[in-house]
Amino acid sequence: MDKLDSLLMQSSPSTQVFYAGNLCETSHVDAAAGMGHLHVLHAGKLTIKRPLGVDVDITQPSLILFPRPQTCTLIPEATDAHGARIVCAHVDFGQAMSATLALSIPDVLVIPLDPSNHLTPMLALMFQEAASESCGRKVALNHLMNYFWCFYCVNSWKVARSKRAFSRL
Repeated sequence: MDKLDSLLMQSSPSTQVFYAGNLCETSHVDAAAGMGHLHVLHAGKLTIKRPLGVDVDITQPSLILFPRPQTCTLIPEATDAHGARIVCAHVDFGQAMSATLALSIPDVLVIPLDPSNHLTPMLALMFQEAASESCGRKVALNHLMNYFWCFYCVNSWKVARSKRAFSRL
């Protein structure tokens, strides 16, 4: 077991999906939940307005992370009748990670999703589940989002480690 495995097992980071589907009108995400939030944009375009920050325009599939409680407004592009296809979740880093990881991430982090990587089938499954009306949909979405979130944490840690290794050369 490596250091990250140990940290993830002790802290139990988790997500709780609060919206999944086509976002066709402006939506407000409140900081009152006391957690950060994670959005996965699959299709469409989106503008994120923050009361104390610069607006963020997202024009391609992306992961959008607010690691700490923060109010924002999600505005889908009006030219698309289907809006923005998105899954939104509250993020809980867990006690062991909250101070270390959440504080080390900028107020908002936008990471474009590469359609050629091995996450593509999992994202397709997540959005297929989001579009379904089947029993257990919310539980399945929470598990898929948790997997996606943990995968993101692990890969971010690996990239940071490899950058440190290269900086020593």
